[in-house]
Amino acid sequence: MKKYISVFIIGTLILFLPLSAWGANLAVVANIERPDVLELGPSMLSFEDVHPGIPTEPKAFNTICYGNNQYMLTISGTNLSGPATLSASVVQYREAGMSNWFVNSTAPQNLLTSPAMATPEGDVKEFEIRLVVPPSALNGTYVGQIIITMVPQ
Repeated sequence: MKKYISVFIIGTLILFLPLSAWGANLAVVANIERPDVLELGPSMLSFEDVHPGIPTEPKAFNTICYGNNQYMLTISGTNLSGPATLSASVVQYREAGMSNWFVNSTAPQNLLTSPAMATPEGDVKEFEIRLVVPPSALNGTYVGQIIITMVPQ
């Protein structure tokens, strides 16, 4: 009988030893950054029959900002090249539905009155552009660029 008990005890010890284990936690940190994306539409605005000293009819364009961050839009532009050089300030802009026009510049200026929030589906903003060329402007075709930039806040 003693023999049986000693084998049983040793057998029990052997069975429990493999079940012992030590554990530790592993921390996982993920920094997800979705790039912000800006789309413009249309990609070109053409003004026909521009009369010096008289504002043109406004042309609409929109921005679509994708992401999940707050952003600000800025606007700037080049001087217009043609038979002479016209200042970037001949371009005026405003947010659609607003009454005040703002004069463009070669230096970036805020296009929005306050930061907006980009969304994965796209945050759409509508704007208008018009030209007011000086009475001294020479006849001809002028070309320039308007630069819209999405700046994370």
